[in-house]
Amino acid sequence: MALNRITADSITDGTVIASDIADGTITGAKLATGTVTGDKLGTRVINANNIVNGAVTGLKLDLTSINANNIVDGAVTGVKLGLTSINANNIVDGTITGAKIASGVLPTAHSNSAFTHANSAFTTANTAASTGKAIAMSIVFGG
Repeated sequence: MALNRITADSITDGTVIASDIADGTITGAKLATGTVTGDKLGTRVINANNIVNGAVTGLKLDLTSINANNIVDGAVTGVKLGLTSINANNIVDGTITGAKIASGVLPTAHSNSAFTHANSAFTTANTAASTGKAIAMSIVFGG
């Protein structure tokens, strides 16, 4: 038998080892579906070039994998925020200015209130007529 005519029948099962296989000779088409698993991949072998667009979903991400450093400026908009995600604890004092408040948002009648114009604070302790619950506001006007 000529040396260039070895067939699969001529090779004893289990005798071909990694050093017998030339680099680049096993292609994707030669791999059976499901034979390459995560534990077979080396560390950091998969990078952004290997991931198909849309393949990484929220279910695939660890709860701590996204933080402020991973969010592009301007990516989080009002529509992306939950109704209760911003509260008084998240607002820096003096950041809500008169220019930020839509017309007609503030009540027109106040009991127990103080109002001064031009870069000063508007504060009120009031009782909402519909609920009977006490409300308090402090808003800086002028910016």
